[in-house]
Amino acid sequence: IRRPPRSTPSNSSAASDVYKRQVIELAGGINAFDDLDGWKIVSYEELISKDPDIIIVNSGSGMGGGRNILYEWALKELSDLRAVKEGRVYVIDSDIIDRPSYRLVYALENISKWVEEWESSQPSEEKIEKKAPGFEIVLALLCLYVARKI
Repeated sequence: IRRPPRSTPSNSSAASDVYKRQVIELAGGINAFDDLDGWKIVSYEELISKDPDIIIVNSGSGMGGGRNILYEWALKELSDLRAVKEGRVYVIDSDIIDRPSYRLVYALENISKWVEEWESSQPSEEKIEKKAPGFEIVLALLCLYVARKI
């Protein structure tokens, strides 16, 4: 088993059959790596070729003393990407996105806000075509209701 060098965090992406993709879609976004299956580590070149409008990284420092290492890495190493140039790299709390539970509603709220901010800055022909919400939105609303009662 080989570990990646410490200075280069792995770039894993939630692909087409992972719950995080559903959260992105419910928030009005399109996963840049929707063509992949499962969890994949994508290369720097693949990130460059996709040139995403928004980059979302998990919070966390590992043993880094409270710093958001992935955020700092993205700003430094991905500076050629549109999302970094336009200030659209966001940190999401790992506790609300990494554990499939009612907390995903909070992740949905954050991602929705970021997608809406991006959309409001785009010409009308660049806007994302919204999909009609399905069962997942009902589940998300139910989770929100339950979360507010807890």
